[in-house]
Amino acid sequence: MKAQAYWQLQQPREAIDALNVAQKLTPNDYRFMRRKVFYLLELKLYQEAAQLGKQYLKLSEGKDSDYIAIGNALRLSKSYQEALAIMEAARLKFPKNVMIAKVLAHTYIDIGHLNSGAFILEQTAQYDPKLIAEAAEVYRRAGRFYKALTLNAGIRDQQVKLKQRLSVFIALKRYEQAANMKKSLYRNVLLNDQNIRYALAYAYFASGQFDAAGRQIDFLIESELFKKGVELRRMMAACKEEPWQCS
Repeated sequence: MKAQAYWQLQQPREAIDALNVAQKLTPNDYRFMRRKVFYLLELKLYQEAAQLGKQYLKLSEGKDSDYIAIGNALRLSKSYQEALAIMEAARLKFPKNVMIAKVLAHTYIDIGHLNSGAFILEQTAQYDPKLIAEAAEVYRRAGRFYKALTLNAGIRDQQVKLKQRLSVFIALKRYEQAANMKKSLYRNVLLNDQNIRYALAYAYFASGQFDAAGRQIDFLIESELFKKGVELRRMMAACKEEPWQCS
């Protein structure tokens, strides 16, 4: 109570000192160490929180929320290997905990192991179906487009599903299929997004439907996308003059 009172008064040093005293008086009561970890996290002292957190988890049974907070602290302090060790242990202990899986997956993603992160998200989607979209997106980023497309079929949110499918079709150079999504994109109010509008214009251009591409370019008003639209028009004009260059 004394530590919390100091904390509420925005006196963090005094709050932590009070916990240190309590810890010395009752060395087998790990609640004070746990509270200190969370104070350090709130102060964004991630490295200190991570070090103390590892000590706490060794000495105590540790709740799932403890593993999440400490593992994420390690991740934020870029102590990735230590974070992975803690979160892998946590996942074995709490296999159905979605947040533990997400922290573990994003730690792998942070170090560039996209396939590992995507696989964990895919497995965890059995407990939280919303993760299917995230897993598919990470597979897309990893260049596994057919895997992303397979998972994309299971996404419930139509806007997320269509937006992701469009990007995968374009990545696979399946431009006609991307262009054929126009009605679905319009029906789900996605053409209000200028990036989606440009992607559709590009799909029309790449599939040789220049008039349809031009109609989509007419809607581009954002500065960078407008410039890209102008470049697409230039390329279409060049293709009409010398079709052999665009075959």
